[in-house]
Amino acid sequence: MASKPIVVGVDNSPGSALALEWALNEGIVRGCPVRAITCWSLPPLYGVDVVAIVGLDPAEIERDSAEMLSHAVTAAMTKIEKAKPGVHPAIEQVVIAGLASQELVHESKGAEMIVVGSRGRGGFLGLLLGSTAAQVIHHAMCPVVVCREEAK
Repeated sequence: MASKPIVVGVDNSPGSALALEWALNEGIVRGCPVRAITCWSLPPLYGVDVVAIVGLDPAEIERDSAEMLSHAVTAAMTKIEKAKPGVHPAIEQVVIAGLASQELVHESKGAEMIVVGSRGRGGFLGLLLGSTAAQVIHHAMCPVVVCREEAK
């Protein structure tokens, strides 16, 4: 059994659901635990106490993030159980306050691999907006797998 986890970023997008399912299946094949991570952060409003002005509650955002992650993991595990009855991959769910790209790159130092979804903006907008997947690909210290939904 491999000692390093497969780290997967989960953000409630269809691409991340695919990435989570892929990571769990790969964890089964490799005998690796899976570390599912979701990140949250407050919007940057420089020189302003965003919590007081906008009324955002960091504890509530963190709870909502943990709930979203739990639902995503349950959905992925249900699909795996249907396809492979009796198989239960080891999974750890982690909620981190921070930017997803930075946190996933940090996690890559001790990971077997990083798995992320692609939202597939592509084209000119994709260049303007940037992406977590692109940042992770360029800066991770382990292999990176990007899962993309099939074109419809």
